[in-house]
Amino acid sequence: MQIIENTKIKEKIYIEKLENGMLVMVVPKKNIQKKYVMWATEYGSIDNRFIQPGESEEIEVPDGIAHFLEHKLFEQENGTNSLDTLTRIGCKRKCIYI
Repeated sequence: MQIIENTKIKEKIYIEKLENGMLVMVVPKKNIQKKYVMWATEYGSIDNRFIQPGESEEIEVPDGIAHFLEHKLFEQENGTNSLDTLTRIGCKRKCIYI
């Protein structure tokens, strides 16, 4: 895990790249009551065409795929939805598609 510290504002960011390639960054904030989860990707919205690694043919996915993936990201095998869990602990949900 990589840790970047900003001594001027006395904050640290913890960065970890998961086995599946997802980059996770955690920025703990002391004395802050609000909690946020932000998920960003260069996929969906206007980024709906790509070439898979090792392939040569471009693939186009339907509009709305980013919103679909947002829901799939938080779906759990046991049927619970992580977004509901995050909401219960006070996280606010805001979707931004770039």
